[in-house]
Amino acid sequence: MKLKALMTSAALASMLAASAAYAGSPVVVEEEDDPYALAAAPSMSPGLIAGAIAGTAVLVAVAASGGDSSSSSTTGTVETDR
Repeated sequence: MKLKALMTSAALASMLAASAAYAGSPVVVEEEDDPYALAAAPSMSPGLIAGAIAGTAVLVAVAASGGDSSSSSTTGTVETDR
């Protein structure tokens, strides 16, 4: 009879523990209008693309012209063979 009393008390304790675990205030669930709606992907404007291309062209032109001007104006002594 001890085993039956032990099992009964264990079952009663587990039922009380399980009900206490779910006790609490109700949870408010908010529904969205359209949960599958996707936000529009941001696209680059044509003006932004044209500006980036123009800026890159200006940087390339400045970099290309900067190297030529310093090498053409060489000053110094001319060495002759003896």
